[in-house]
Amino acid sequence: MARLEHVHIITVREAIYPLCAAAVRDRPDITHTFVFTDMELHPNNPRDESMIRTQKEGTRDAVTKVRALSASLKIPASWSTSFPRPMPLSAMLS
Repeated sequence: MARLEHVHIITVREAIYPLCAAAVRDRPDITHTFVFTDMELHPNNPRDESMIRTQKEGTRDAVTKVRALSASLKIPASWSTSFPRPMPLSAMLS
């Protein structure tokens, strides 16, 4: 059976753009880009330290570049946010 789609999942951070560009270069069979980010990435919280704010802005910029790269290669791209999954109490106690 021929493979019809290739999904590549990587962690979103400031370095997502060069990683995604390399993946698309090395794997021309990638058919769709999915970017999943934590809801905490989006708002700049007034309580954020400047380092955290800078990281958030850098990551948002990198995701924008990934979406632009996908568009330029005519690869559909989706960006979805999720809420952080709560840590189970047992994990916090161990």
